[in-house]
Amino acid sequence: MTTTKATETYAVISKGTLDNGQEAWTAIVYLKGRKRTQVLSGSSESVIRLRCRQFGVTDLRNLNGRPA
Repeated sequence: MTTTKATETYAVISKGTLDNGQEAWTAIVYLKGRKRTQVLSGSSESVIRLRCRQFGVTDLRNLNGRPA
């Protein structure tokens, strides 16, 4: 598998459920010009949005690539 550099900065956010029934949110952050990604996690959508903003990412997308 080859990795390419991201052409733009954005985050893909998704919601899942833990074994104990709690919600878990995840954001995969793609930074422009970098090959590596950053994974952020949180207990709610507002927490994950805040963590993305703190990381400098305002373009949030869902798994389909649409704005979140």
